[in-house]
Amino acid sequence: MKKLTFILSIIALSLTMNSCMPDPESTAGKMIGDWETVHITESDMWWYYNEDGTQSETQTYEDSYDITPDNEDWHILRIGTLAVSVIDTGSEETEELLNIPFPYNIKDDQFTSLLLMGDYTNTVTVSFKDDDTMILYMNDSGYMEDNSGYEEYESWTTYRRVK
Repeated sequence: MKKLTFILSIIALSLTMNSCMPDPESTAGKMIGDWETVHITESDMWWYYNEDGTQSETQTYEDSYDITPDNEDWHILRIGTLAVSVIDTGSEETEELLNIPFPYNIKDDQFTSLLLMGDYTNTVTVSFKDDDTMILYMNDSGYMEDNSGYEEYESWTTYRRVK
């Protein structure tokens, strides 16, 4: 009886573990692994309300640049089946986040995690140029918390698979 219980437990555990594994052809399956930032393109537009209630002049910022390990935006993400973590970084400010697993959800191409949190969202859209190049698009737009203005921020962060 103990052998039968043990065998059934092993089968149940195997089925449970296999049900957690994403389809390798799905977005979630393609994301599993280590990813290094290589490029960022960003666009920012914002304005404030003046004391008289009118809108201030609109400010804009756009930039596109390559990322190297000596850049503070450089990092390596480790994406597993249940969590995402930063395993290396070029920023002293984010060193405290190293190797902390953050749970995530993924539905279709929408990847949600507190690790990727912006001011107004914690969801990014995932796309792939090829099996080894992933792009995370973030639209982090919204009214500022004190309703003093509005910000429209978009970023496209390109990652290369680390082998």
